[in-house]
Amino acid sequence: MAPAIAAAALLVFIFDFTSFGVVLILGGTQFATLEVEIYRQTVNLFNLPMAALSLSSRLSARWR
Repeated sequence: MAPAIAAAALLVFIFDFTSFGVVLILGGTQFATLEVEIYRQTVNLFNLPMAALSLSSRLSARWR
């Protein structure tokens, strides 16, 4: 069971890394996905309410 959990965790990490890190590095904020936009709202603009709203919409979309 442990190898299956480790493999699933690795797949989730790879998906999350590619949807955030690669887009941020290659496209910057010009070609932003929702994850990059949440990062930009939080770090660059310090607009925490908008970042929280975007994050909650992202989480609700992921669990449907």
